[in-house]
Amino acid sequence: MKNNSPIFAKPPSNSISLEDCEFYHTQVIPGLSVPIKGEWDLRKGVDEYLGHVDFKNKTVLELGPASGYLTFHMEKLGGNIICIDLSTEKDSWDIVPDCHHNLNIKERDFMNKLKKVQNAFWYTHKALNSKAKVILSHVNDLPAEIGIYDISLMSSVILHLQNPFLGIQNMLRH
Repeated sequence: MKNNSPIFAKPPSNSISLEDCEFYHTQVIPGLSVPIKGEWDLRKGVDEYLGHVDFKNKTVLELGPASGYLTFHMEKLGGNIICIDLSTEKDSWDIVPDCHHNLNIKERDFMNKLKKVQNAFWYTHKALNSKAKVILSHVNDLPAEIGIYDISLMSSVILHLQNPFLGIQNMLRH
């Protein structure tokens, strides 16, 4: 796939501030005096979490990068990373049914949070001068032209899918 392909997303703004962000993982970001706290801190066990995989010169298709901690770690280890994330404008969240919540409100709240998490990804992407790219698509609608990759990383995202087996199958096609 060409690096200038129009399917790659761009940051929503060149001036994303920390106030615009929500970090899913704790991260060390250049220019900041302390690590940014996230809901999860994988720093001490990240290599174990990733199975001690050698990412050097490997192409990686990552589903749901959140604020990018794993993306940027794999990139630091020499991987060429393409992330798949939902578009907050055109995709809908593949909500697992829940009879205790209004699904429209739950999806709206999720998409608002996702915008802030995606801002955190782009904020860190810029700070690290990352080359990782993002394709905005639901895993079940991946365009064929994204090509074939050495590694697919799905992490904890598949637990959010109504049909996790279909999501895995769609990732493995690439």
